[in-house]
Amino acid sequence: MDVIMAPLHQWEVQIIQELQTKFKNSSELMLFLTKLGDPRFAFLIYFPLVYFLNKRIGIQVIWIAAVSEWLNAILKWVLYGHRPYWWVHESGLYQDVPQLQQYRLTCETGPGSPSGHAMVTAAVWYAIIKAFNASTVNHRIFWSCLSWLFFILLMLSVMVSRCFIATHFPHQVLLGTVTGLLVSELFSQHFNLGPNLKTYIISSILLLTSALILHGVLDALVGNTMWSLKSATKWCGKKAWIHLDTTPYFAFTRDSASIFGVGLAQQLTKNQKEIKRSCRRKTGEVLIAVGFAIVTESMHIPQQPISVFYFLSCIKWTLVPCLVLCVVPRIGQILDISSYQKPDEKMS
Repeated sequence: MDVIMAPLHQWEVQIIQELQTKFKNSSELMLFLTKLGDPRFAFLIYFPLVYFLNKRIGIQVIWIAAVSEWLNAILKWVLYGHRPYWWVHESGLYQDVPQLQQYRLTCETGPGSPSGHAMVTAAVWYAIIKAFNASTVNHRIFWSCLSWLFFILLMLSVMVSRCFIATHFPHQVLLGTVTGLLVSELFSQHFNLGPNLKTYIISSILLLTSALILHGVLDALVGNTMWSLKSATKWCGKKAWIHLDTTPYFAFTRDSASIFGVGLAQQLTKNQKEIKRSCRRKTGEVLIAVGFAIVTESMHIPQQPISVFYFLSCIKWTLVPCLVLCVVPRIGQILDISSYQKPDEKMS
């Protein structure tokens, strides 16, 4: 496979070098754009944002995010894709190794194909925009064109930025985008899950155990499936840029924990009456949820010992949907009630 891909990789390295030359003074912008495509944003930002506007679509978004990230991690193991920043050193094709600039987000540790950023972002935003266009009544053609233009620009930004920082080859971001679109289209057509906790528990267990079983099979057939971690550690410019939360194992932890968290939260809130919420309340809930997400993301989890790291990560990603579905609506209700109290009632 390496021999077959080598000519394509060499050509794509030239493209990456051209991008790094053209945008060398815009590295911070590129880092910002690549962060927009971070799969964790689908769970921390996009899910709560959509949920408080449309609960059914919000739940669909987190399922699509989890399934697409799970499939992405599986494909990474199967396709055995290299990343540019280490491939130029390990390919053995160069007398003078091309100098690819590295950045603080370059040194991802999992295999490179397909791109998880492109795949999850494409899957999630395709579902969001489809739902938005389906609910649009007035000026449908205008809003449809505008929304799909936004989608195209977003995906181009994420794809170019991932190549610019030398963490992906161009074909890897293209493959991730196409696969994400297919997953989103297929899943959104057949998504019809109720708030049955048993369904969520079984799904969470299946996501995790199926990945572990496949890992064991591949490890027995082809050897060490964690080979990419060794390459990343060896060729990353700064050891501080290497993080365990870029490994496939971490993706499986986040996916299974998030699905379980959604099921648990729905079980805890299943007896609550559905009420019509004001636009002001929806806005407040979105802001509170994003605030919770920022605080949650800023919480540092120690990477050693590794068992503690994964255990705490599992708790973290279970709590995120619980906060969104259980805590934030309660806060929104309290604020909504207090805002409509009469002045004399507030004084008493």
